[in-house]
Amino acid sequence: MTIRPWVICAERRGVEFRVWGDRLIIRAPEGFLLPRRRAMLAKRKPEIIRFLIDRGAAEILRQVIHPVGSRGPEHDNPLDYRFDPATGRWIVDPGWWRRLPGRPKYPLGG
Repeated sequence: MTIRPWVICAERRGVEFRVWGDRLIIRAPEGFLLPRRRAMLAKRKPEIIRFLIDRGAAEILRQVIHPVGSRGPEHDNPLDYRFDPATGRWIVDPGWWRRLPGRPKYPLGG
């Protein structure tokens, strides 16, 4: 059995998993961490950590690629979004990458 369904099922039952470096931190409701489950967690700890890291990375990519959500066909290009450090938010700014300093003024391929 892969670890993914087990972790998801445990989370639905109120278990919280966190990764801190190479440590796996688990907060679970009373009675969840039976000796058999503790042994399984210890044995499969690296696999659980890898799953949690990969899942977190996928969520970050989803936020970066479509940070605001679909706002119509004119805003479906991921290049239309840029992060504004002044406000700490993603904003829609079509063609912002064309205005970067040092970018050639002629079209590519021509």
